[in-house]
Amino acid sequence: MRIINRLLAVLKPKQGYIDWMTSLPDGDEDLIPSLEQAREQDCMALLIPEFDTDEQAFEFVLKQSKTIIKMQCEAWDTREELWPKNMDRRLLKKWFDIEIHSEVIDTMRSPIEREEY
Repeated sequence: MRIINRLLAVLKPKQGYIDWMTSLPDGDEDLIPSLEQAREQDCMALLIPEFDTDEQAFEFVLKQSKTIIKMQCEAWDTREELWPKNMDRRLLKKWFDIEIHSEVIDTMRSPIEREEY
């Protein structure tokens, strides 16, 4: 095992994101998780650069707001016309709690595979 030179940012859904999912037309409400379920299962995790403070790490994540929100919208519904118009840091904060974790350990010996999004 090896500690890697990255921080881990975990985005846990808030009620605002669940409300957006619920507002979508033609959605199957049985597939929409409760807030508790959404926060406990498969949250988005981002490897980000190391920073001296959590505030710097949060700022780095917030600068990625548009990309993160697009990815989360696309994961639920690919119809872009139904996505929020303002995909900014305010919306990211309304939709997700951001946790920063400093101990990131790679348990594998094989190289990490990357795929462009």
